[in-house]
Amino acid sequence: MILRGLFIVSFKLIILTAFFGCGGSVGDAPKDLVEVTGIVTQDGKPVADALMLFTPMLAAAPSSGVTDSEGKYSLKYNDGRSGAASGEYNVSITVGGMSVAGADGGDGPPPEAPPEPKLYVLKSTVGQKATNINFELDEIPSNE
Repeated sequence: MILRGLFIVSFKLIILTAFFGCGGSVGDAPKDLVEVTGIVTQDGKPVADALMLFTPMLAAAPSSGVTDSEGKYSLKYNDGRSGAASGEYNVSITVGGMSVAGADGGDGPPPEAPPEPKLYVLKSTVGQKATNINFELDEIPSNE
């Protein structure tokens, strides 16, 4: 079940990257990146372990991050540097389906299956300076 959830999340990210484009090549990677941080919430509560994918609408490669237990994230560019290039982005937020708690292979009961992943697709802009972008997720994700 855990592998199924990870497969679903990976498959959706591949499809989104193919659909929105993967941006520019390594040769035209931006020299200056903008620090991007924020908080993801739903019903005013932080969303933990959400996978964030910022896919640029124009040149540059995507940046990504994962929320912590307080819903906070910071982006890393595809080459490992912190931040994202400034510009317009399609933002994909995948929630659920990635838990591996209790999957230690012990003799206890099998781990509880993670919830089916939910995908939210939004738009956002990264400015020229450090940017704080918060997201409040609706009840109905883009994949339902």
